[in-house]
Formats: sequence, structure tokens, C-alpha cells
Amino acid sequence: MLRGDEVTTSPGGGMVRALIRDGQPFYRCAVRPIDGIAWAPGTTTEAGRVTAVYGKTRASEDGPWVYGWTVFSHRRKLADGGYGPAIVHMAK
Repeated sequence: MLRGDEVTTSPGGGMVRALIRDGQPFYRCAVRPIDGIAWAPGTTTEAGRVTAVYGKTRASEDGPWVYGWTVFSHRRKLADGGYGPAIVHMAK
């Protein structure tokens, strides 16, 4: 069975992302966001779009910086082929 775009190596369920607590500071770095296709699980059906941003955070106030990608927003694919409004998951 084909999955996604046949190029992405993740077997499904999305790419690994950082887990950030509500209200935890996340500082975006000067790296362009990634806008990618969200695939329906185990299919070649596009479910929408996901925008990821790169940045840094700390697990504790004096802990080391942890860098990584996290989901900034997503848009659901509509029946007419367009996309719904962006659902934003963090402050700009």
C-alpha cells in the first residue's frame, strides 16, 4: 500500500515533535517555517496542511536549551479542494 507522498520516510502519525506544556515559553529561531501536507493515516489521501516552526525552549528555568520543530498551525482540507482557516496552536 502506498502512503503519503512516497517520499516522506515517516510511516504515519506525523513527524516527531517537541511536547511543550501550556504556557511554556517557546522562542522561534530565524528559520523559515515548513508548510507540509497532512496525510490521512495509512493512505494517499490529503487531509490538510500543517505548518511547523523551529525554535528553542527549556525544560526548567535554568536547564539547557532544547531545539526542535513543533506544530504552529494546521488547516483542514475542504470538500471543494480548498482549505479551512488556520487553527493556531501557539502565540505568534
